[in-house]
Amino acid sequence: MGRIDDVAADVRSVGDQLELWARAAETPVVGLTERARRRLLDLALGDRRLPPRFWAWVLVEPHDQLPSACWTWLGPRDPAGYGQTPHGGRMFKAHRLAWLALVGPIKKGLQLDHLCRRRACVRPAHLNPVPQRDNTLRGIGPTARNAQKTHCANGHPLSGANLRITTRGTRECVECRRAWNRKNMRRYRRERT
Repeated sequence: MGRIDDVAADVRSVGDQLELWARAAETPVVGLTERARRRLLDLALGDRRLPPRFWAWVLVEPHDQLPSACWTWLGPRDPAGYGQTPHGGRMFKAHRLAWLALVGPIKKGLQLDHLCRRRACVRPAHLNPVPQRDNTLRGIGPTARNAQKTHCANGHPLSGANLRITTRGTRECVECRRAWNRKNMRRYRRERT
């Protein structure tokens, strides 16, 4: 059994995770706020739960919007920019390996979202396990940009009575749909006569 499995076997619940975080940070766990939880996740660089060859690929870089620095992975990366590293005969994403070894298992159905928006960051304090939908909507891709829109391309608000959810689950402006229907109905009537 590899080191990850040993750590994951010790962590069975959120309470166990908090105990693990508390041991790592050497602080008591009572009435944790989100800020306190983040502080507990802010583990020391070079933790012995990961091999020295892992830490050889990590560079500490300041982040302009977060109080703590990023642990940037300098080793091999996949085409999407996520660090990759072998461990125990398997290939892991570097940020997932860091989370598994330093924090514990990731619940089924959750993904690690980079709060720092840097895919090469492996610092557990900059990672947050969330459902895939939340991870996508927090991003900067087309899906996230469209979800953040408050008005359609013609300036109509995408809310209240002017918002319709299609059968495909997409948002649609009711006013623009009515205009499209009127235009096509006029064309249809012209073609029929």
